[in-house]
Amino acid sequence: MESTFECAVCGHMNPASATLCQSCQMVLSVKTIPITIGETPLPNPKTGSRPIRNSVFLHLEGSPAPLEIRLHDGVQVVMGRHDPDNTSKNFIDLGAYKATEKGVSRKHAAFVIQDGQLKIFDLNSLNATFLNGVQVQPYRPHIVSDGDVVMLGQLVMTVRFVE
Repeated sequence: MESTFECAVCGHMNPASATLCQSCQMVLSVKTIPITIGETPLPNPKTGSRPIRNSVFLHLEGSPAPLEIRLHDGVQVVMGRHDPDNTSKNFIDLGAYKATEKGVSRKHAAFVIQDGQLKIFDLNSLNATFLNGVQVQPYRPHIVSDGDVVMLGQLVMTVRFVE
């Protein structure tokens, strides 16, 4: 019997050889990513999409320091609020940013680098994900550019790329 791998997004059990979840089509990975709070000043925004180097800063409204995420090609990073059943290392708990009060779901949205571009997926969240004021359709990738504004429910963040 072939071993299986649980999707961090929907919980579906997939064959270990699968690269995409058979249920929600998200990228599957067993890799981990480091997540740190960054104190580095934000770079100036540039227009248009461009390849990601290795880090993305999420400047959350009302927070004095941006959240730095180090991404690796094909590794999805799920954002949401605390879930006692979630043991994934590729998860960002936004509870410190008043996620519950702002309508963030436990598994709200995910970032992933595909084809050298940062993409965001809404994970069928209750209060939706917005990219520059436009609602993101669940489980469909949307390209995120430097300087774009992402809203998870009412939690607002500006995305900045690091060179």
